[in-house]
Amino acid sequence: MAAPGKDITFSIAFDSAPVVVVNASVDAEPKIAFAINITKHNFDLAVIGDDGSVVSSAQVQWIAVPAGISKLDPGANQMIQTEYHLHHISDNVGFPSAFGTRPAIVNNAHSLSEPYIAFALNNTPTGFLTIFRDHDGSSPPEAWLQTIAVGVGEPDPDMMIQAGRRDYYGGFLDFPTLFGGGPVVVVSAAKDGVPLIASAVDQTTEGFFLSIVDDEGNPVYDAQVQWVAVGLQ
Repeated sequence: MAAPGKDITFSIAFDSAPVVVVNASVDAEPKIAFAINITKHNFDLAVIGDDGSVVSSAQVQWIAVPAGISKLDPGANQMIQTEYHLHHISDNVGFPSAFGTRPAIVNNAHSLSEPYIAFALNNTPTGFLTIFRDHDGSSPPEAWLQTIAVGVGEPDPDMMIQAGRRDYYGGFLDFPTLFGGGPVVVVSAAKDGVPLIASAVDQTTEGFFLSIVDDEGNPVYDAQVQWVAVGLQ
């Protein structure tokens, strides 16, 4: 694996370092990405291509959330849309939406617990497309696609957000049982600052498993993970 690229920096404004989940693409092709060096003021982005080479220029979408559990502020006029379904034809997965502005979108994809790289395209207030790729850039026939989109709209006061970061060594990742059902979970993972391909599987109100591979498709069981879960209270 090549060393991660660290020259893509974003400014943020939090009371403490948030959890950041990211997607990246180059010319509509999804790339492997992970937020690093996160502070309450900014973070860097590490992005690598299918062959493990450093990517220093990319289209990026990211969502930053305070660690812990929170609900949407009804006065904030912020809406979250989530979906977790099996989709086919990875070049053209369409999602209708009802935002007041162009949303920010992060995705994960997997099939039979094998994670894929995903990225949302052509974001508009009324819909977007998502593509997913295997670690070698090939197009899988189908995948379970998890999507979290955030934008201006009517908030759901029963929607809860939970976010966290931790070292991961395989097995089941626990979180408090405050969701009314299995949430949609989007994750980012890295090892020694190098992004990995990751997806959450088998979500319940008590937690989820992670499927993580490197850019060669090899399973990885020790990694740094950031994750955002969205569901109803």
